[in-house]
Amino acid sequence: MSAQNTQGLEISNLMKRLGDNAVVKGISLTARRGELVCLLGPSGCGKTTTLRMIGGFLSPDSGSISLGGLDITELPPERRPTAMVFQNYALWPHMTVYKNVAFGLRLRRLPKTEINDRVDAVLKMVNLVHAKDRHPGALSGGEQQRVALARALVLEPQLLLLDEPLSNLDAKLRVEVREEIREIQQRLAITTVFVTHDQDEALSISDRIAVMSGGRIEQYSDPDSLYRRPESRFVAGFVGSMNILSGRIVAGGITLGPDGVFIPCDDAVLANYGGDGGEWEVAFRLEDVDVQSAGGLTSLPHRGSVARQVSHGHFKEVLVEVGEHTSIRAYLGPDVDLSGPVVVSVRRLLLYRDGALCYESHPASGRGQPTGGESLPGGAGLTSSSPSGSLR
Repeated sequence: MSAQNTQGLEISNLMKRLGDNAVVKGISLTARRGELVCLLGPSGCGKTTTLRMIGGFLSPDSGSISLGGLDITELPPERRPTAMVFQNYALWPHMTVYKNVAFGLRLRRLPKTEINDRVDAVLKMVNLVHAKDRHPGALSGGEQQRVALARALVLEPQLLLLDEPLSNLDAKLRVEVREEIREIQQRLAITTVFVTHDQDEALSISDRIAVMSGGRIEQYSDPDSLYRRPESRFVAGFVGSMNILSGRIVAGGITLGPDGVFIPCDDAVLANYGGDGGEWEVAFRLEDVDVQSAGGLTSLPHRGSVARQVSHGHFKEVLVEVGEHTSIRAYLGPDVDLSGPVVVSVRRLLLYRDGALCYESHPASGRGQPTGGESLPGGAGLTSSSPSGSLR
């Protein structure tokens, strides 16, 4: 069984109001044939509404939806070459697994032998042959989820729609089932749109991710680009763990937080932005922070100290206080044990102004780069000693 050899999905300027609330505000995106795209965002951002419009369960107020080069905007759900797995699975409790999976094929009045062959094939694919005569109430949550997936796949759709299908599963089972979904999706090369609020889920299985907020797409890119180079302040705060501190560019560097903790920066930052006197948001990932014992530097003012350590098994998250009102989080190895004063260095940081990414700096290499991609001469970076001694 394989997906049809067609073009992918194209959404153009899709808009939807529910009552007085504009839920989706002009969304446009494409999903290439065979690609798995995630709609990621917090509750109320419009991701499920968008999915339901793609599936035909809601009509857009304006905009268009094309699949395989054909406009399907006005088609009802049963006439679209799509299949949807709902958050609550929507299984018939009085039907066996076999009958649940075969239901859509029977509505299409396919021959009994073809129904049997297709149901047997898809149950084998999702490892549920042994449960074909059971009822949903006798199955685990993971098995029920796979029945719902099988019921969608047996229709051989051009487009598979998944509305938070793993939200009812425990953490370990979520990981197992999402890997199964990804493996099946790649094997069938079926174009898929997957809605989730779980960033780990999106980052682990997607070809591309559309991060949504307030009915709009904040960023649409591959997982690595999304994580390492969030284009907006919202994405930086929503995807992964990030230190985000207010900062001002001053002579020689940047001051951070209410304590004015000073860090030097490369010359390009000063040359391009040093005279504006405005406030920036300075962001850096926890894994881009190094924390080491201060050793003989204990006499320096504003030295940092580890205020909290939280073990995550294979790594440790620490909170370092570098001022009375300023803290920095970092990831360390599980066996690192720091007591007493510490010094902190940052390998990579991002500068945001008015919610948009403007500048990326790699202090360890002395490189700085505006988001337009033009290389600029490097400077002192963040490895030089700061006047306060709080960051090195």
